[in-house]
Amino acid sequence: MDLTGTGASRLNGGAWLSKCDPSGYLHTRRWVAAILAANPDVDGVQYRPRHEENALAWMLADDPAAHTHPAVTAVGGVIAPESADGHYLLGAILTAHNAALGP
Repeated sequence: MDLTGTGASRLNGGAWLSKCDPSGYLHTRRWVAAILAANPDVDGVQYRPRHEENALAWMLADDPAAHTHPAVTAVGGVIAPESADGHYLLGAILTAHNAALGP
């Protein structure tokens, strides 16, 4: 779900959803959890990070008990994202969505 531009205001939210200080993160996490609960077909949210207005960021979510990504199953289970295998796997998943890891 796109929370950039007017996306947040369509949900009676505002720029504070992605521009708050860390003290407001619990509140924004609750909002996103409610958005995802109300829209089970949505895989995450897109927003502009508070420190980089010209970039887009994504928070992707899924219920691992309900859905197992085929790439994870093929590799054989949980992989630490900071490991070499984790970087490779994450890169493959992001490439399928025309996305990449930042520096």
